[in-house]
Amino acid sequence: MKSNTYTSERVFNTFDFFLSHGQLLLRSSKNKDFEYNVDIIFFDVKYIQTPTSLTNISIKKIEKTELISYESVKSSLNYKGNELFEIDSKGEKFYISAAFFKVYENTLEFNETSLGMIDKGREKMIYSS
Repeated sequence: MKSNTYTSERVFNTFDFFLSHGQLLLRSSKNKDFEYNVDIIFFDVKYIQTPTSLTNISIKKIEKTELISYESVKSSLNYKGNELFEIDSKGEKFYISAAFFKVYENTLEFNETSLGMIDKGREKMIYSS
């Protein structure tokens, strides 16, 4: 059975945003300890409330009525198909309004992105919301 929550102990940074397609990329870069990048791509993003760096994360979809004390969040959820995702990073909670997100492993170089209309960097999906 598929989990409703994506979790990782790695460090993720806000890496790229493709405005015309509403795509947000959070990346945990490959390094001496990790052979692969882990790219979290949010699609059809309407609202972002996150710091630039996140550690020890869990991401889950929450009910639209659970939080919604911010008018800007409420208005972002008026778009058909958008959901509210909660990111917990070391006990703090942050929010992204988007249609869905997917997580990929890849070996892209630091100057390469997995955003846009091409599938480069999206060959190995490891999670889908």
